[in-house]
Amino acid sequence: MIILHMVLPDRDFALWGERPPDDKPRVRRGRKGRSAGPQRLPYEAGHDEIASALQFAAIEIRGEKTAAEEITVWLPTQVGQPLASSPLIADPPASRAAPELAPWTVTTLRLTADQAVAVLSSAARGLTLAPGVVVGQDLAFWSLALRMAGSLVAREQFLPGLEVSSGRFIARWEPVLDGPDAERIARLAAQMPAAARAVSANGAAAPPDRSAA
Repeated sequence: MIILHMVLPDRDFALWGERPPDDKPRVRRGRKGRSAGPQRLPYEAGHDEIASALQFAAIEIRGEKTAAEEITVWLPTQVGQPLASSPLIADPPASRAAPELAPWTVTTLRLTADQAVAVLSSAARGLTLAPGVVVGQDLAFWSLALRMAGSLVAREQFLPGLEVSSGRFIARWEPVLDGPDAERIARLAAQMPAAARAVSANGAAAPPDRSAA
């Protein structure tokens, strides 16, 4: 059993996964210094398990070898225990304490643009990619975003533009959003789950301030 999540730490999409823990979840105890960094998520699937799940779901990842990279995800945490996204992964702790956001380290499977499209296209078929391979809410959201982007491309709703990055000019295609398209994008942004943007580089001291709007 694995739940696949997709995040966009920078310009490249990455997958991380949840699976039932082998042992009792580790509890976050006390305050840790910055040098210690976030604890590893007890439910994380890891790079190899994610790659195996994609293979089991018949999702062919072509091109460059997928890289493993550690990132920090900010998850609801109650009495030192991260809350799983589904009771199929782990039951919540028996506590009435209010959950708080806390950082946890996960290992991701980094994707190229072509690889991300392959995963997102497969996720559009339903909430399960294969028996025991479940699409997380954030992955489902990015799949919807891909479909909307594909619609804009098919209707040629884009214009050439320039982007300035680190003092360099980069040519890019920019979408033209007006009328119904602007309304659809606004509705899509409003549906963005917090998990899709609750990610930061390792060592971050506070949750990312990323509005869906």
